[in-house]
Amino acid sequence: MLSEAVDSLPKLELIDSMRKLGLSNLFVTEILQTVVSTNNGVFNVEDRLYASALRFRLLRQLGHVVSYDELRSFKEGRNTLNGSSCVDVEDMIELLEASHLVLEGENILNEAKAFSTGILQERVSGLDGRLLKLAVHALEHPMHWRVQWLDIKWQIDMWWKDLGLIEHVDFTRDQLVESFLCALGLSQEPPFSSPRKSPTKVIILILVINDVYDLYGLLEELDCFTGAITRWDSEQIQQLPDCMKAERDTGDAPSSVVCYMREANVSEDVARKHIRVLVNQARKSINAHCFGNAEMPLLRPFINATVNAARVAHMLYQFGDGLSVQDGDIWRQILSIVIKPLALD
Repeated sequence: MLSEAVDSLPKLELIDSMRKLGLSNLFVTEILQTVVSTNNGVFNVEDRLYASALRFRLLRQLGHVVSYDELRSFKEGRNTLNGSSCVDVEDMIELLEASHLVLEGENILNEAKAFSTGILQERVSGLDGRLLKLAVHALEHPMHWRVQWLDIKWQIDMWWKDLGLIEHVDFTRDQLVESFLCALGLSQEPPFSSPRKSPTKVIILILVINDVYDLYGLLEELDCFTGAITRWDSEQIQQLPDCMKAERDTGDAPSSVVCYMREANVSEDVARKHIRVLVNQARKSINAHCFGNAEMPLLRPFINATVNAARVAHMLYQFGDGLSVQDGDIWRQILSIVIKPLALD
């Protein structure tokens, strides 16, 4: 399929589409060879920024520490970033996406992010159709930090029903689908079907245990329960009551924002800005471990799962507690991704 695309840019666009559709795992070797062999010098002048940003992003996503010098073209002819050139929307979208694969000290990428964000924010009100959707999507959250998933068969559902746990602990949250969504976010590739099942089971059991502590158990009952789990002692489990009593409302645990507000005696707005800085620093640290491992392909699944864990956490808590609030944005995403069929007409 890649050999049928003669020009370099169409090949890169095809590879990018394959990655977005979750098909790139079927052509790993061919994709790597194609992207690495593509040279920036073959791009037309009018396509250079778009193509360079696309190639840069693909190479870094494949684990290569490619130089960001390729992206300096957005500054050509200008000493500042507030000029009026380079305003093509697709160029800016691709530049914005590429800028998020930044490492500590790569200031040119921080400038590229600020520049492309400003241009898109200025132009978005005049867009419509496909470009409007792409621009809004890129501005809302970068591709690199979104959870990447692919629909798979529901083999975990039968396990949950056969377990029958929810019938005996009806006070807890029945969040099998949300738990599966987290596991799917960690590794969506078809070969990792089994690794998706185990995390799903672990996550749903963690939620059940969390609700036992937060909602249901008395202190003496929880002491016994903790001892049984810590010692993995089946005999101590027999001392637990058949039904843990005294249900009560769960309280909200202090968030990082609230903790910093109290610690530094600052406003909520200042605290949120501080937490965003910490998050961005953590992302750069994650990036540092992602790139430069192209020669160790066996590490890629583990690296990808680690990055995806951060993506899942952001998805769940970007707009509040998306895991506990079952009628919020997370549930709409579940309906869209793993329940509603993809319209092909």
